[in-house]
Amino acid sequence: MRQFLLTGAIAAAPFFWLAPALAAGTEGFDAATPSNSAYSSGVLPGTALEVVAGYAWIQTDSAPGRGNFLDLASGWYSPNYNNATNLGTSTVRSVGTFDLMAGYQYSLTFEYSRQAFSAGNGPFDTSIIASLGSHSVTYNEVAGFYYGLDWKAGVLTFTQQTTELGAHVVFTAAGPGGYSGMDVDNIAMVAAAPVPEPTAWALMLVGLATLTYLAKRRAVPSR
Repeated sequence: MRQFLLTGAIAAAPFFWLAPALAAGTEGFDAATPSNSAYSSGVLPGTALEVVAGYAWIQTDSAPGRGNFLDLASGWYSPNYNNATNLGTSTVRSVGTFDLMAGYQYSLTFEYSRQAFSAGNGPFDTSIIASLGSHSVTYNEVAGFYYGLDWKAGVLTFTQQTTELGAHVVFTAAGPGGYSGMDVDNIAMVAAAPVPEPTAWALMLVGLATLTYLAKRRAVPSR
């Protein structure tokens, strides 16, 4: 796990420090050990993500340059499949929390894919929901036997309207009856300070000019 979600200690820190940290690379799960058995709770070893519902695995994509990725069960694969709603989900979230500051723009990027080994012929509808605090985005996929991995780009971008304390990064795989799942890789997060509007710039310039004028007046000796 690189400098993406290391500890809860960064919760009180403004997000602008994340940009240089992320320049070194995104979260690719390369520090995590691939798992044959599912994790149903607790921190995923080698990451700063914890399982809060369902099943999660660390898997490896054999394609050149891909490496490890996060695998989440949905549908009948998930132990919390609900017959009444015909939906099964699995959820992981960041161990640490973050303060989303009003006026800042945030961008959570990631790659997602359908699960490679979904059992049965399908097609089985499935989706991945990415959240940062109260903001979320959903991408839909279709899984099935021999469908294989299909990596695509996902992004959640927003400007925070009011300060939100203690926000988590959350990923949830969801699917109806059927054996399906969703995969996540290469997570990155950046924030940008608000850019003043033209009128704000004008007021700032007027204020600076006024301060300069007053400073010069004070510097002139009285007669």
